[in-house]
Parts: sequence; structure tokens; C-alpha cells
Amino acid sequence: MLAERQPLRQAGGLYDRLAYSQRMSFVIHGIGVSGGIAIGHAQVMAHAAFEVPHYEIAKGAVEAEVARFDRAMDETHTELQSLMDKIPANAPPEYAAFVQLHLMILNDPTLAEEPRDRIRNHHCNAEWALKQQMDTLVAEFEAIEDAYLRERRADVEQVVERVLKGLMGHAGKGPRSGPGETILIAHDLAPSDVVHFKQQRFEAFLTDVGGVTSHTAILARSLNVPAVVSLRHARELIHDRDLLIVDCGIGAVIVNPGREVLAEYRASDVFVLPCRVDETGDRDGLPNVLVEAQSQRLPVVSTPISGITELVEDGVNGLLVPPDSPRELAESLARLARDADLRSRLGHAGEAIV
Repeated sequence: MLAERQPLRQAGGLYDRLAYSQRMSFVIHGIGVSGGIAIGHAQVMAHAAFEVPHYEIAKGAVEAEVARFDRAMDETHTELQSLMDKIPANAPPEYAAFVQLHLMILNDPTLAEEPRDRIRNHHCNAEWALKQQMDTLVAEFEAIEDAYLRERRADVEQVVERVLKGLMGHAGKGPRSGPGETILIAHDLAPSDVVHFKQQRFEAFLTDVGGVTSHTAILARSLNVPAVVSLRHARELIHDRDLLIVDCGIGAVIVNPGREVLAEYRASDVFVLPCRVDETGDRDGLPNVLVEAQSQRLPVVSTPISGITELVEDGVNGLLVPPDSPRELAESLARLARDADLRSRLGHAGEAIV
């Protein structure tokens, strides 16, 4: 759902619409799949849309075209295997399983063999054969009633996109976060993208597609990165360097917020993030939302586990309480509520560090 779009349609020519959109404040609604609020400038990621060429292959060149398809599949397999072999130390445990799933999809005969048959039987180019087979598989997934299994169609699309990039010579590195707080907007993100871009210190992820069971959502929650998915047209409506407020609690993205709205979001008094080590012993590292809170001059209350102590020093730029200790957490909050000078000192110290 998009609020306040009508003025765009009322504007005159293309120039007027574009000029007006640059200064108009509006809200896009999606699904908030992790906690937190992020404020920053947009970086829109190019989408390798499935617009592939379709042309006929001469009879004598068919086997060469099959070989070209095989090379692209082998290169993609090598790329995914490399991701498995070089899993970052701070990657969540789900990451390896998701990459393994992509390897399984790539090696499945329905994707590895069927396009080869299409090339031979229809004398079509490899890109077109792969795209047609993907459409067939996606339609089958969309007919599944189970929401989690139905969402796996996105994994099929992500694997095919990797192969297509190899076939069409579009392989390359993704975006890097720019100066200051940056929020990444993409059509969709593969599991490897989420982990890679987390390391680039993006404040939040926004995607046009996806749901609560998408791998983007699962990894965003594990990595404590604010994320809103299923925004549908975010890449079309948001421009690079637009100022954004991402409110995961209500699944909303405020584009070019007015001064009053921005001030309200920045006027919060305390940011609280108690953490714990789960049953598997997993430690996620430093949550981005703590960095974002300190960048907004908020005093933070958190827990001395994982990478949090690398950012927060108890009594210096925040307060740390033991995990699973609601009494000490309540005492720390009461202490901050009583002492405005302490809130100010911790908030300023936190902003100076980040």
C-alpha cells in the first residue's frame, strides 16, 4: 500500500512529476520482518530482471550452445561452493543451510538437465531455455499451499539469476555502503547478499518481494538488521540519496520525511536491546540497531555478550546488564528515567564513538 501517491498523477509532464517526487514525502507499507528503526539515505540496487534474449541456434551450433550452458552452470556451482567454503565467522547458522539449498537447486535435474533438452529440441539459446524452465518451476511452487515451501520459488529465481548473469556477462560485485547511514533497496536479496551487505554496514534492507518466511527475513532477524519486505514498488518510487525512516514495528518506510516526523523519531529517550545466547550457543556479533541508536544520540541499555562489548562500555556510552536478569534491567531503566544528565552524557558519548 502506498500513501499520498495521487499528486504524482496530477502533475503535468515527466519533468514536473520527477521534480515533484524528489520533494514529496510519502509512506510505503510492507512487512516488517525484524525489529528496530533505521534512519538513513537510500541506495537503490540494480535488478537483473529476467529479460533475456530469444533467438534461434543453427543446427550445427546446438552442441556448442549446450556447452555454453554447462560452463555457466559449472561457474555458478564453483561460486556457490566458494561461499560454502568461506562462510564468515559471524554468519548465522542458517546461512550455510541456505547456500546448501541453492547448491541443491542448481544440481537438480529439473534445472540442470531440462534446459539442455530445450536447447536441443527447440534450437533456442541457453538463456531462453533456462528462463522457460524457471517459469515452469516457479508456477509449480506457487501452487503449493504451505507458505514456507511456496516461498522457495524465490530461491529458484535467485539461483537462475546467478546462472543468467554468467551467461550474459553481468557477473560483478554488489553495492558498497556509502558515507553515513545507508539503507539498501533491492528487488530481492539472496542469502549471500544479506550476509555480505551486513558486513558493508548497511543500516537496513528493503525489498520489493518476500515474506516472513523468506530467507532475507530469516537472516535479517538472525543478524538483528532492520528489514521490511514485500514493498512491491520501492525500487521504482525511491531514488538514490532519498532520506528514509524504516519502522519495522509497523512495516513502514517513510520517504523524505518532514522535519516534524524526523524530529519525533529522533526524539526517543532510550534504546533497549537485551540479548541472550540461544540454545545452540550462537552469538550473532554486533547488532546494527545498536550502532544506529547511538548514531541518533540515544543512550542504550544492552547485554555484555557477543560483539556488543566492542561498542558499548558500561557506564561510559551505555549501560550493560546481565542476560536473563529482568530485575537489573528494570533498575537500569529506572536509573536512566530519573537522571536526565546521565541520559545526555551516555547519548553524546555513544554518538562520538560511532
